[in-house]
Amino acid sequence: MSNEKTSEESFFNNIKSSLIERFTTPLYVYVISAFCIDNWDKILFIMFGKGNIEYRTSIVQMQGINFWQPIVYGIIITIIMPFLSRAIEFFHLKSDRYYLYSFLQKGLS
Repeated sequence: MSNEKTSEESFFNNIKSSLIERFTTPLYVYVISAFCIDNWDKILFIMFGKGNIEYRTSIVQMQGINFWQPIVYGIIITIIMPFLSRAIEFFHLKSDRYYLYSFLQKGLS
C-alpha cells in the first residue's frame, strides 16, 4: 500500500514538473503575455463587465479575439530577445569599463 502511494505521488510530481517546465519556457510566456496585451479589453470586459456571462461572452465573440497576432508577436520576441539581451550586456560591460577607467584615472592623478 505504501509503495503504491509513493509511486502515485512520484507520478503526479513528474507530471507537475514537466508541465511547469513546458509552460515556463520563454515562447509560452511571450505568447501568453502578447495575448493578454492584445486582448486586454476583452479579458477585462469578461471579468468585470455588467450583465450576465452569456451576454459578455456573446459580445466578445462578435468582436472576435486575436489569436494569430499574439502568436506571431511571441515568436518574434522569442527570436529577438537573445540578441537584445546580448546588446544590453555589451553596453553594461562598456559602461563598467568606462567608469572603472575614469575611477582609475582620478585615483592616479
